[in-house]
Amino acid sequence: MPEPEEATGWRRAMHLTLAAVWFSLAVLGAVLPGLPCTGFLLLTSYSLCRSSKRLHQRLLASRWFGPMLLHWRNHRAVRPGVKAKALATLVLMVAMSLTFARLPTPAWWAVAGSGAIGAGCIIRLRVVDA
Repeated sequence: MPEPEEATGWRRAMHLTLAAVWFSLAVLGAVLPGLPCTGFLLLTSYSLCRSSKRLHQRLLASRWFGPMLLHWRNHRAVRPGVKAKALATLVLMVAMSLTFARLPTPAWWAVAGSGAIGAGCIIRLRVVDA
């Protein structure tokens, strides 16, 4: 897959800013249940490869995040177990939110609908041993 061209000017600044936001959310997602880490890491990688090759290489070389991103880049799939863990976490968090939070009816349906969409996205992820 060819590398995208590095952006310049305001587009580079936008991608760097977004990369910082996505990375912050990914780090939070690594420690907070219910907040996805992988999706935000993929967004971070997307923004960095378009704004800073050096920072993108540092992210790929990261001991914590690099293997996951390299696996995705090479196979366009997740490792075994990731899909099951993500789905279990999503179902647990949505179920707890719907059961214990005193949500108004529209918010309850919004949480349930968002959970269903998220579950659908997770179920569609390919799994590859490698």
